[in-house]
Amino acid sequence: MLIKMTVRVFRFGVWPLLLLLGCVGLFLSDAAKAAESEGFSNPAVTARLISAEDGIAPDAASVSLGLALEYGEGWKGYWRTPGEVGLAPEIDWTGSTNLKSAELLWPAPERFEAFGIENFGYSGQVVLPIRARLEDAGHPLKLRARVSLLTCSTVCVPHDFDLSLALPQGTGIDTNSAGQIATYAERVP
Repeated sequence: MLIKMTVRVFRFGVWPLLLLLGCVGLFLSDAAKAAESEGFSNPAVTARLISAEDGIAPDAASVSLGLALEYGEGWKGYWRTPGEVGLAPEIDWTGSTNLKSAELLWPAPERFEAFGIENFGYSGQVVLPIRARLEDAGHPLKLRARVSLLTCSTVCVPHDFDLSLALPQGTGIDTNSAGQIATYAERVP
């Protein structure tokens, strides 16, 4: 088999082989493309929306999403009940289409001290799982999320930013995003 392929490459030149490899590469890169939004990033936090599904399957009534957050070195964010100081992240879904509801789930936080007061929140990486229900099952979903959150280090900084994600009709699982969402969903008390 290898000899036949080698003979064909020499007979027809290298260009058909390069064209074939290029097409396979494009196919694989599209298949490996994550279902995620563009990111928001600054030294305190990097954020993006992720989806376990690459598309909306026929008759699908819900989608597993997540708000993936990565806090910068020395920075922290807050849990749904942050303690005496701090603010929990909020998401306004105004402008989304085919979204009936979105429930933000809260993985168990860590305890930390800020300004001499004990608080609850996250540092490093965390994914806040989101259970999204569709208005029309099986139809595309366009998300527009206005995210508000507070990060603290030696100072506290509020952040307001937009993230968007479109999921067309289709099937497929983004195994990387699905794994991240599942890992943090297991940590929800």
